[in-house]
Amino acid sequence: MTSAIVKAYPPIEVSESTVTFLLPSNSTGSSNVTVSNPSILSNVTFQPAFAPDLETFWSGVKLVYAFGKNIVDDGGTTYSYISSLGNNSFSFTTAIDLAGKSAQATFDFVQPLFNSLNAIGIPVVNTAPTKSAR
Repeated sequence: MTSAIVKAYPPIEVSESTVTFLLPSNSTGSSNVTVSNPSILSNVTFQPAFAPDLETFWSGVKLVYAFGKNIVDDGGTTYSYISSLGNNSFSFTTAIDLAGKSAQATFDFVQPLFNSLNAIGIPVVNTAPTKSAR
């Protein structure tokens, strides 16, 4: 290469919201989760929600993935992790990043997803989104 054109853009603020829920091995929806690899939950800094059974867990995953169309249509991105915690228990976490939205606008944008998850029996709580410049 003998030359290159580089364009610089000012950083934009990105708001991130997360959704996390678990299916405990005892499937009672209690906080007494048996996890064969506890280090997988070492970065969880809040009380996660529990799906009451396997069918509800996967219905919640489907709701989040269906909501992904709204996120992408709004110029955002989302990525998810489904992990086996052992003993027939699972965790699901997704991060939703929206560029150029205030924390309140992001909170309001994702609230319908949280409402849908609560309606099927996964008691997730919409917490304040985090912001960063990218």
